[in-house]
Amino acid sequence: MKHLFILSFILTYMFFGLELGYTATSSWSTHITYSFQHAGFMHLLINCISFFFLFRVLEKYISSWHIAVIALSIAFAVSFLCIYSRVVVGSSAMIYAMIGIYFFLVFIGKIEIKNKAQLFTGISFIILSLIISFFKPNSAGLLHLLCLISGCIVSSIHYFITSKNIN
Repeated sequence: MKHLFILSFILTYMFFGLELGYTATSSWSTHITYSFQHAGFMHLLINCISFFFLFRVLEKYISSWHIAVIALSIAFAVSFLCIYSRVVVGSSAMIYAMIGIYFFLVFIGKIEIKNKAQLFTGISFIILSLIISFFKPNSAGLLHLLCLISGCIVSSIHYFITSKNIN
């Protein structure tokens, strides 16, 4: 599944322009397609690497389909709460949603952190990235923050629903 996402990021970057991104005046369909387009090669590369490794970690605990549906749904829904006048593109919204899922799994003890320094470094990097995204003019800081929070909330709902079905 993660390979299909990466391939779609690359193909979308190669064959489409920023018209797939959403703005305050774009159609609702761009609130789906923006997650697959990237503004430049470095943007694409960083998001592909981040997406791949986060997905790889999460699929040990949650099915690939659930990760994909949760991340895409959050990126789609939250984009309507964060309307910008400039074009928004990139899979960062899905990545931040997956970070939210990861944090929830750590919180409930499903993912055990053996190296606290590594966890602290990771959290520091995420906080720094969020801060930068709020002050960088071409980044969607509020979208990132809301996707991270939504990832925690939706994964907790998913966890409690699926754990009730098991018992």
